[in-house]
Amino acid sequence: MNRMTVAPSGRLLDQDGYPVAGVVHENEYMIPAWMRADPQVVQIEQFLETKRLRGYTKGGATSDDVTVPSTVPGPAPKAQVQLQLLEVLRRLNSRLADKTDGS
Repeated sequence: MNRMTVAPSGRLLDQDGYPVAGVVHENEYMIPAWMRADPQVVQIEQFLETKRLRGYTKGGATSDDVTVPSTVPGPAPKAQVQLQLLEVLRRLNSRLADKTDGS
């Protein structure tokens, strides 16, 4: 990077005085603003963002073999939540044991 400066506002500026929004890591891609003005590019960007998030922001499952218990309005009793967490930990422990046993 050539000659970065810090503006009085605290923002990082490039050599031409334009604010730097962040860093793009190796093997990542940034879509320039002029391309994002194209409606087709916006559709592709939305598709890619949906693929990137894969439901994580809404608390979605990270794999296909997860069963979600039915929900009841209102908070679950503390003991019930603890029992559910213990069951999840037991299943996770079993999966990890299977992996370390070579299966």
